[in-house]
Amino acid sequence: MRSKSPGVLRLSLFRPHLLHSQALWKLSWFLRDFGYDTDLLAHDEIDDKAMAGLRGVVKISHNNLNGRSYLNLDGFAQATDWHDFQLEKAG
Repeated sequence: MRSKSPGVLRLSLFRPHLLHSQALWKLSWFLRDFGYDTDLLAHDEIDDKAMAGLRGVVKISHNNLNGRSYLNLDGFAQATDWHDFQLEKAG
C-alpha cells in the first residue's frame, strides 16, 4: 500500500453562532485535538487568531454521487497520533 504524504487542510468557519449544539460539540472536540486554547474553549469562545497554526491528523475519503465528487471528513486526531495512524494503515 502506497503511503501518501501529508498535506495542508484549510478550514473556514463562517457564522459559528448558527451552529446547533451537537455541531458545536464536534467543533470543540476538533479544536481541542488540534491544540486550541482550552481556556477559550471552556468559555465557549472561538478566536480566529487563536485558530491559526493548529496542527493535527485528518482522515479523509472521496465519494462520488450523481456525477459529483465529495470530500468526507472521516476522523481527526492530535498531530502526535500521526505515527499511530501510519502503523494502523500498514497493519
